[in-house]
Amino acid sequence: MDIYFLFKDYKKCCFTVHNTQTLLEEYVDTEKDVVKGSIKQYQLDIIAKEIKSSLMTDVIVRELYKYEVIEEMAKFLDKDQRTAVHYIFNKIPKKKYYEICCKYLKENLSESNRKTEIEKGLRAWLAFLLWHGYSSEYI
Repeated sequence: MDIYFLFKDYKKCCFTVHNTQTLLEEYVDTEKDVVKGSIKQYQLDIIAKEIKSSLMTDVIVRELYKYEVIEEMAKFLDKDQRTAVHYIFNKIPKKKYYEICCKYLKENLSESNRKTEIEKGLRAWLAFLLWHGYSSEYI
């Protein structure tokens, strides 16, 4: 597999992609705007739905927690959205998420038959980099 083409394809189609960690940050940032009154509450509800979906599919979160724990986090979002997001935000710190993401990629890049795993890892890693200010032009 040629990594160059994988990055090239990713850059063409995935500039607004999020991972669980960046969605959690987006929720917390948006919540501040809701408190100020510049954004409506329903925006948080949309982000919370995305967080729930991302929790269930994010390979990096699965490296951090067992499936049962992830399911409990998702259920908690339905019960008390704000508290759940802040709880999950604290359980998935960005430094740890990034470290696990890099570890996941290193483990899978060494195997020639891991295209799907590499794509999932790159999706999480690149979303993290883009969200934290890296220019897509230089990735």
